[in-house]
Amino acid sequence: MKKNIDREMILVYGVMALIASVGLVFFILFMLGIDATACSLFSLLTIYCIVSAFIWALLLFRNC
Repeated sequence: MKKNIDREMILVYGVMALIASVGLVFFILFMLGIDATACSLFSLLTIYCIVSAFIWALLLFRNC
């Protein structure tokens, strides 16, 4: 049985993915002992976008 996904649910999943990916990226940096100021902004933003897109897609596909 398919669930209906409306715009509000897509937006909520996007916000949840953005918030979770911030914590996940900084947790990984902390666990590996990497200073966030030593990394380039481009690489941090790229990793952040990839992680948030993966989490968002995971949330959406899991609830379809």
